[in-house]
Amino acid sequence: MKQLITFCYLISCCLFSYSQNVGIGTTTPHASAALEIKDSTKGILIPRMTMAQRNAIQNPEEGLMVYQTDSTKGFWYWDGDFWKLVNSKLSNENSSVGNHMISFNPGIYSWIVPNGINSVIIEMWGGGGGGGRAYQVGAAQNPAFSGAGGGYGKCSLSVTPNDTMIIVVGIGGIGGMPNGGNGGITSFNELIFATGGEGGSLGNTVPTGGTSNAAINVAGTNGNYGTCRGGGAGGISGGPNYGFGNGGGVGCSNYTSSGGAGSNGALILIY
Repeated sequence: MKQLITFCYLISCCLFSYSQNVGIGTTTPHASAALEIKDSTKGILIPRMTMAQRNAIQNPEEGLMVYQTDSTKGFWYWDGDFWKLVNSKLSNENSSVGNHMISFNPGIYSWIVPNGINSVIIEMWGGGGGGGRAYQVGAAQNPAFSGAGGGYGKCSLSVTPNDTMIIVVGIGGIGGMPNGGNGGITSFNELIFATGGEGGSLGNTVPTGGTSNAAINVAGTNGNYGTCRGGGAGGISGGPNYGFGNGGGVGCSNYTSSGGAGSNGALILIY
């Protein structure tokens, strides 16, 4: 017990001395720093996660920072309204843009084009359709379809400084009881869009994947057939699959209350 008390005392001295300045690797942390770390052989690691995991953070605090491991890798911070990439010159098809990147979650936003910006790059996914719910009575199977994937689009677009752009990001469709909801549309100022995947339903109607009118566009895959005995995986969104816009799988009334929900759409703006 005496050893434990001594250990706790030493730790508290290290962490809470120096007038509330914490030093690691130094006994004289700078007066302006709450924490100073000195080391000539090692670095510091902040939380690392995918884009989808980052976007799933609930109510992020302004200034929150993470390192994104997929899509556009790098340090991202929450500015109180949007996720922004830290001070990086991105490589893309238009060398005149790329100093800034903003990621938009489902919702409706007004974005004012900054001074000096005449072109933007837009990458978007429509929401995935919700999966339908199959059921069986005795040996009789009543099949359903999974939700279809949302469409994907990417393009560059001319803009005018100080103009207000309306950005809409679609939500994923709800899981079916028995029919799934359609995925929401994602759009940039009603000019460029990616539609959501259709929701799955009972019967023989195949849900179709979303599409886009962007210069680069990939349709989401259609929904898949499934019964309570198996099958019915959700359709896949078009384009790079970062977890956006995928359809929900088929549910079964014998096992679950509904089909799976479609995943949300997303929009990335580079300028």
